[in-house]
Amino acid sequence: MLTTPRSTHPDERVPGEASMSTAQSRFRRIQSAIFTRIRHPEAATVSETGAIAWDASLLRGRHGVLVTYRADGSSVPTPVWYAAHGDRVFVRTGAEAYKVKRILRTPAVLLASSTGRGKPTGAPMRGRARILDPSEESIAERALRARHGLLRWVYSGAIDDHVPTVYIEVGPR
Repeated sequence: MLTTPRSTHPDERVPGEASMSTAQSRFRRIQSAIFTRIRHPEAATVSETGAIAWDASLLRGRHGVLVTYRADGSSVPTPVWYAAHGDRVFVRTGAEAYKVKRILRTPAVLLASSTGRGKPTGAPMRGRARILDPSEESIAERALRARHGLLRWVYSGAIDDHVPTVYIEVGPR
């Protein structure tokens, strides 16, 4: 059974649980700053307006804008790498990423194909997201590795040593 990612606040940690180190925290801040600077401004335009039902065209893509929702209902678009397997797509992200927390609270999402920087190239599609149980992660990892090849290997090598990760599955609503 999957549990909600735990807080790294010292008062909220479970004894014996690993926490994000200073180096990991610094890495996440640097990564976030870089992604914020290179993100295409149109990534923020993906919304429910014009959203369509799940379509096979999305399954051919590599990059997308994943829209998750805050508790107040406001949308948060995030450019992601994804890979398809069957009628689902998989995304890998940091276990402490806010999109993970938003998906655990509200699994309804939008996913639009995009350029690598997040400029939408297709209509957003309505989907339902869930965080995969560790026993299911091998399918997602194989799909991502097959779709992204060498770039995936390089990126994973940079991330794996620094941040705990989870896999997100997105499928039709």
